[in-house]
Amino acid sequence: MASRELRRYHIAAIPGDGIGKEVCDAALQVLESLKGPLRFTTHPAGAECYMETGDAFPPETLDACLQADAILHGAAGLPNVLYDDGTEAGQDFSLNLRRALDLFANIRPIRLYEGVPTPLARAEPGRIDYVIVRENTEGLYAARGGGNVLSDRLATDTMITSAIRKLSSKTRPTKSRPSIRRTGEFAPSQAITQSAER
Repeated sequence: MASRELRRYHIAAIPGDGIGKEVCDAALQVLESLKGPLRFTTHPAGAECYMETGDAFPPETLDACLQADAILHGAAGLPNVLYDDGTEAGQDFSLNLRRALDLFANIRPIRLYEGVPTPLARAEPGRIDYVIVRENTEGLYAARGGGNVLSDRLATDTMITSAIRKLSSKTRPTKSRPSIRRTGEFAPSQAITQSAER
């Protein structure tokens, strides 16, 4: 009987800066030790990339992310590497990646498992089980790079919600509804799914 060939998955790794590199390298070592059907490629982005090339998120890195099955993303940004407007170079690559992939919701499951110690008094496994869903591309994120520095004493910024944006041909298509509304509709479905899994 002929063996079935497993599908190989392409993971684009972006180590980022500082501790991000260490965490990403450790994660890659663990994943590679599994000997699974995974193929890894590493791509530059972040503050160090900005210092070396003048671009915190090169188009080649975006293309690799769009073609990958998954992305392993390390922390990015260094406090001493700034754009001319005073914001940290490198951190915005995460936001640009979210926009390009239309990752409108940040999903953070929180669960206490059996056998895992916790500093919370009287917490029992199964009693802590919820999901935080946060809008991921609008609000203060949407204004990134859009503020004004008027003097060394005054700066302005804008918070945008419910903005419908046109995506370039390289990005994944989005629904016509604003991200904030989609997040508001998505969160209850997560609660229902969590409840059904209990």
